[in-house]
Amino acid sequence: SAAKPARGAALSTNSMLSDLLGDPRARAILEREVPELVNSPQIGMGSQMTLRGLQPFVPEILGKEVLERIERALAQHAP
Repeated sequence: SAAKPARGAALSTNSMLSDLLGDPRARAILEREVPELVNSPQIGMGSQMTLRGLQPFVPEILGKEVLERIERALAQHAP
């Protein structure tokens, strides 16, 4: 089984979607940048994937520029 990230570990686009959505600040970033992903009825299917892992499945939502913006925003909120 995958190890849970340490409490306070920095989140990134390589973090599990479930971890990002479970963090209020990260969730707010995702709601701002990719609301169609956060509000998708299929979000549960991708919750154990990373954002970068999801990109090939939803390239129209998670484009390169969007991922870079999310990465920068998450880095600014690192503990």
